[in-house]
Amino acid sequence: MPQPLTHNGDEVLDADDLLQFILFSDLNDTLGSIIAISNTPTFSFNPVTMQTGVTYYVAAIAGNNVGGNVDLNDPCFDISNVAELIWHPLPEVELQTDNSDVCAGDCRTLTATLTGTPPFTLTVSSPSGTTTVTIHNNTGTFQICPPPGTPPGSFTVQATALTDAYCTCQ
Repeated sequence: MPQPLTHNGDEVLDADDLLQFILFSDLNDTLGSIIAISNTPTFSFNPVTMQTGVTYYVAAIAGNNVGGNVDLNDPCFDISNVAELIWHPLPEVELQTDNSDVCAGDCRTLTATLTGTPPFTLTVSSPSGTTTVTIHNNTGTFQICPPPGTPPGSFTVQATALTDAYCTCQ
């Protein structure tokens, strides 16, 4: 998912200047660690060049326009203050139960094993309808009680939405 940063648009440029945005990885080597350049303050995650959970930095750069890019050697080259950017992994869930067979009037306890950053909000669908639970750790349990008249045997429980502290999956 693209990560937009705000830009107030109040820059003052000469007629031959250009404003761009850089995504880089090393505060001590800003121009030597550029990962991506954009004409807007929006960057998309690229798993080839980026990792989740790592701090990256974004800055605006301005200077002479050379072939559609800011000339990094322009004597009037300027760089803005830096904003931090961290991509968080999408949350995932695995559901398990000790016994998937149910008889009339039975309930089953499901264990949710989650990856991501708590707290989690998990929505599941089953023969008993839609259930939403909040789980405050990377594992939690909840019960599903099929409605009366549910035939004996196994039944399907499917995660339909999952949210952690940073991301939403549907």
